[in-house]
Amino acid sequence: MKRILLWVMTTLAILGLALNTANITGQAKQKMVAAITKIRVTKHEVSGQTTKQATIKMFNANQKLVTKTKTTRKGTFKLKTRKSYQNLAFTIKATKAGYRTRTFKHAKIAKKMTQSVTKEQPITKSTTANQPTSTSNNTDTTTPIVSAETAKQQALATKIAGYQAELSEYQSELETILNSSDYAKFIELTNECDQTVQEIQKYTSQLVAAQFAAAQTNSTEFKSLATELEQKLNASRTKLEQLNKQIPFPSIQRQIEAIQTRIGTLKTLISALS
Repeated sequence: MKRILLWVMTTLAILGLALNTANITGQAKQKMVAAITKIRVTKHEVSGQTTKQATIKMFNANQKLVTKTKTTRKGTFKLKTRKSYQNLAFTIKATKAGYRTRTFKHAKIAKKMTQSVTKEQPITKSTTANQPTSTSNNTDTTTPIVSAETAKQQALATKIAGYQAELSEYQSELETILNSSDYAKFIELTNECDQTVQEIQKYTSQLVAAQFAAAQTNSTEFKSLATELEQKLNASRTKLEQLNKQIPFPSIQRQIEAIQTRIGTLKTLISALS
């Protein structure tokens, strides 16, 4: 009997996968891979965090694949690079079967502009001689004149300081969200969804094989097995629906993405103006 079941399951592998795709894809596609967060770029490494066991690919500015890896059970990843991408544009894509792809874009940081060295104009003195109607000595009155270049530099410094203050606020806000209980719950529920999807895939393939075997052999054992598998499959589907309702998506995802986008813009502006 076991040999028959093994033969049936092998024969219907393709059919099982097809049915699995039809039954599951619609549910799994409702959510995306978790936001790519905690991005850290060093000389020869790019690290971050997203959904566990996802495939991470890194592309350069020309969309050419640089390197790829898999996330750990905790969702963390490290991409090794031959050259430094600290000041270069690149894209990270996180993919996983049954999920919508998540993309993170790192903006190119402009090199510091070499400014032509201009000699500051010396402070000029406005001299007003007292009228020789008295016996007192003539006195000089000095008035500092701020050059246009100095005023421009002061305005630029003020603008940069404003951007830096705004950047600190956004970074603090992002750190608060990533360390919050809501985000921890989001990661926990996302990982539980992953496990449930895998259960659905397994039960679907086994159910197709058992139903086919029961139809071919009219065996009570196969019919009983098919009924048991169908119950497990329905339970897993119900569980997945409940988990999807509990996940604070897409509000927390959109909030994180909006903050990350603003942080990237501010860093680019500060670098370009410095």
